[in-house]
Amino acid sequence: MQQFKALLIKEWNTHRKSFLTPTWVLMTIYILGLVTFVYGSIRYGLPSIVQTMDAPENQEIALWILHYAATIFIAGISILTTLVLTEATLNHDYIKRCEIFHLSQPVSLKKILAAKAIFVSVGIFLQYLVLMLVNYLVMSVGMAILGFNSYSLGFNAVLYTIPYIITSILMLIPTLWFFTCVFRKNSFIKMILFFVIFDVVGLILKISWGVKLYSLTGFWSRVVMTPFNLIIRRFAAVEVGVGNMNWDFYWTQENWIWLGLNVVLVIASYFIYKRRNIS
Repeated sequence: MQQFKALLIKEWNTHRKSFLTPTWVLMTIYILGLVTFVYGSIRYGLPSIVQTMDAPENQEIALWILHYAATIFIAGISILTTLVLTEATLNHDYIKRCEIFHLSQPVSLKKILAAKAIFVSVGIFLQYLVLMLVNYLVMSVGMAILGFNSYSLGFNAVLYTIPYIITSILMLIPTLWFFTCVFRKNSFIKMILFFVIFDVVGLILKISWGVKLYSLTGFWSRVVMTPFNLIIRRFAAVEVGVGNMNWDFYWTQENWIWLGLNVVLVIASYFIYKRRNIS
């Protein structure tokens, strides 16, 4: 347990600046947003969106969308940070030419990789939860000052983003993890390039012989665009309930198949990382 704790501390000390990117981004937005809002309100009056929300029929959906959009933005920054950290944690020692030193320590490779995986995925997710709740409270209090009660609607909106970020981490990160173990530099770019080449080959087969292959870029696009599709569905249904997380909307049969494939990719990544030359 002490070894594992030491490994997590090592990852934190090495990558804490990148790890805290969502926090720095949110703090910057708060500062700039507050300055802009105060200056704009003094000089030009309240923003038009606040005036639009004065209509009772618009308040409920507008408040939900505001909270949801803000939380999805935090989720997006968190996912991007996770993608960056995945490559950094696995290949940082190689790039800094200290891989031999760290891998020669009396710690099993399974513990080393498990610490990296937990730091990247669980760590970022916990940071996201904290930022999500802080942002929810800040926005709710701000709305209350303006005369709008958005506590229940805001809580409902942030709950709806939890399945999204969990799905994104489980669906996207293991694939990048595999490519990062195969390629020590620019693994994300090489993964995207592989996806594009695969889809181009599939397009050629479809046009030439009518053979339809699965689209890898299409899957990643669907995962990324899912929360925006959810907004469209909420608009169409014109319903904003409280306390429901729509897991079924995310966990389709396709996602379950990908989850099984990602388990295989994680196992393969371990053996590839274990057998590649160190330097």
